[in-house]
Amino acid sequence: MCGNIEHIIAAADYIISLFRHPLEAKGASISFNDELEEIVSFARNYLNIEQENYKMIWYKLHTTYEYKKWPSVLLLCNALFG
Repeated sequence: MCGNIEHIIAAADYIISLFRHPLEAKGASISFNDELEEIVSFARNYLNIEQENYKMIWYKLHTTYEYKKWPSVLLLCNALFG
């Protein structure tokens, strides 16, 4: 089960602090908590994140009509896991 949003934001803030310069060079917004909250909410509400394969979730997040709302979050995920 996914942790609460505060834990997710804290983890993302820590990762961003470690990779601040490369992320800024790629154009990521360094304060992107609103994006993160939106993408987590979307995933929880519309995707079966507890049972579905992570590759399918990844695909759906990148192909949904709302993906343009989360460019910095997707860039961070791409940099870490892509």
